[in-house]
Amino acid sequence: IVLTFVIGFRSSDAKPVDVIIKTLLFIVFSVVVGFLVYFLFKFLDKLAPHHRRIPIFGLALCFAMAFCAEKLFGIADITGAYVAGLMLSGIADRTYVDRRIEISNYMIFAPAFFANIGINLNFDHFNTAFVGFGFAFVAAGILGKVVGCGLGGLICGYGIKDSYRVGIGMMVRAEVVLVCTQKGIDYDMVNPSIMPFVLILILVTSLITPLLLRLSYKKEENGGKLPPINPNAKVKLYSTDDNESDFIKTDTDKTI
Repeated sequence: IVLTFVIGFRSSDAKPVDVIIKTLLFIVFSVVVGFLVYFLFKFLDKLAPHHRRIPIFGLALCFAMAFCAEKLFGIADITGAYVAGLMLSGIADRTYVDRRIEISNYMIFAPAFFANIGINLNFDHFNTAFVGFGFAFVAAGILGKVVGCGLGGLICGYGIKDSYRVGIGMMVRAEVVLVCTQKGIDYDMVNPSIMPFVLILILVTSLITPLLLRLSYKKEENGGKLPPINPNAKVKLYSTDDNESDFIKTDTDKTI
């Protein structure tokens, strides 16, 4: 939502009322489309359950919503893709769709995206002052998550230790921060030289988050480890069709 408003105000003559109206219109549009999509996918699932056309239509919906968000309503295309994900999260085949699209993601889209980020890295404006700003940016990114999400945990009734764990767990940054930064660069709202520090933020948080979480559970029973696996447990595999294995059940009939 914040990204949508920031991009909406990229023009100097943009009016707050216009941005709010476009956002509200997109929400109404999304509700109507989501209602129709739900019944369409319900019909497709009834016609041919777990058919490959369902994730294909899901991917097409993602691109269509991203296009409509940016070209018709002037808001971030990632918002449209996110809303498409919300629509698909309510269908019966959501797990099947997620599993199939994830293959396309790590085979095609993710490598192309990260390669594009690497190609466009800009080191032309590096100086002492900018390096200082970059590390301040990394620190702000870490503290913003720990403090902000930790306070959210406290507000929701969690204790101090658990709220700290929530903040640490939410500290990790990945592709979303890259998308937001790239959108800012594309609209000349962010200096391209900040991108290396965005990558540093991702690397630092990815490395220290599991370590800090482990330390936060150090005095807990088992040190926060999962219970040991019983090598003698019997496992039965159930499949809903010829190609997909959806459920694994133990002899105690508990779904894994």
